[in-house]
Amino acid sequence: MVLLYHRFAPDVPLFADVRDVLIFRKVYDTLQTIYPKSVYLSRLLDEIGHREQTEAFNNKILDASEKGYPDITLPDREAKMRSLSDLSGKVIILSFWSITDANQRMMNQDLLDLYNRFNSRGLEIYQVSVDADKTAWARAVAEQNLPWVSVCDGFGSGSVAVSTYNIQKVPTIYVIDKSGTIAAKDIYDAELERKIATLLK
Repeated sequence: MVLLYHRFAPDVPLFADVRDVLIFRKVYDTLQTIYPKSVYLSRLLDEIGHREQTEAFNNKILDASEKGYPDITLPDREAKMRSLSDLSGKVIILSFWSITDANQRMMNQDLLDLYNRFNSRGLEIYQVSVDADKTAWARAVAEQNLPWVSVCDGFGSGSVAVSTYNIQKVPTIYVIDKSGTIAAKDIYDAELERKIATLLK
């Protein structure tokens, strides 16, 4: 099992490719038979789960070659189903957030500034809440007067959107260009503004 975490160099794991998950799974199955109560099995299982999620996301990106991104459809505050693909042809900020994030108001204010500046030129925002409390989420959207597409299915971390985009943390942001290609991930502040301005030229 130690070999699984061996490194060629401090930042270069021996099994760096997420597709090595088959090796991890085989080791897990073998160890579970011999040492079913080993404390290391849970760590190994977590690693397998993470790698499987990452590989599934990569496959979805490849399968979505026609659009360039995996489509998702979730309900807004009025229970109307809103699809990310409805915004095709625009520059899109795909934002994943939670009302439990202490910095969410500041983040939304930054997004609002960008939206007000660039919406008339073709910027749209599709914002996905990963909260389980839909009432609290809807209240936050109303209180902050968020003008863009805001959606939430109430399944929290179990949301199909979370698994589709392999969300490991919030906030997470994707930038999608007019052709539907994912142009950037997790850029903020001045870097995000520059990217949006460039894509809208």
